[in-house]
This record gives sequence, structure tokens and C-alpha cells, in this order.
Amino acid sequence: MRKFDDVDRTLNAVKEYGARLIIISNIASEMWLRIYLNRLGIAGYFDYLVASGSVGFEKPDTRVFRHAASLVGVEPQGIMHVGDSYEHDYLGAQAAGFFPVLVDRYGRNMDKNCRKIDKLYELVDFLQEAL
Repeated sequence: MRKFDDVDRTLNAVKEYGARLIIISNIASEMWLRIYLNRLGIAGYFDYLVASGSVGFEKPDTRVFRHAASLVGVEPQGIMHVGDSYEHDYLGAQAAGFFPVLVDRYGRNMDKNCRKIDKLYELVDFLQEAL
């Protein structure tokens, strides 16, 4: 488990913008998700945690995204979803009506015609457009 150098700076910027943060993870339980986030030192940034094992749906199933939207009471089109899997994160979020952004740090998805960034901090540029 590794935290990239731009994570804290990005999460701080998003919080300063006034956005609420939700993490959606294909993990066994919310308890394990909280443990991992605490180990990385970033648990405090998130307003809601959604673990697929706890809700019964995994990304890219649109129900896990809709569940997350219901937690904050925001329509899907008002939610930006940032993830590193084209199939699970980008396409799942897009199908649920979210504003998806793909983090492609290693250029593995150069052939994909989608909104993508190679450094997490670049997502700050999308905040006004998405929210």
C-alpha cells in the first residue's frame, strides 16, 4: 500500500473547494477500508465510506454509485468520480450519471477517449466543471 505524493495536497484542495468526499472501494468491508485509509493517514478527509462488501454491489455496478449519491443527497450528475480503473471506475461512474475522471498515472489507457489525468492534483481543474 502506497500513498502518492500528490494525494494530501489534492484532498486538501478539494476540501477547501467545499466538496464532500466519498470513497467507493471494491473491498470486503467498511471496517477494512477505514483501516487502510488510517494507515495511509487520509481517513479524516472522507465524509462517507462505501465498501462494496458492506453494501452488496461492486464497481462497475451502478447501484454502488447510486448508493454513494444517496448518502450525500446529491443527484449523480453533481458528483465527480475519480478512479484508476477504466472499466470499474470510469465506465461504472459514467453509466450511473456521474462526472467521471480517470487517473492514468502510467499511460495504460492512452487509447481510451475519456476525461483523464496523469497526476491526481490535475483533477482540481475539473472541479468547477463537475460541481
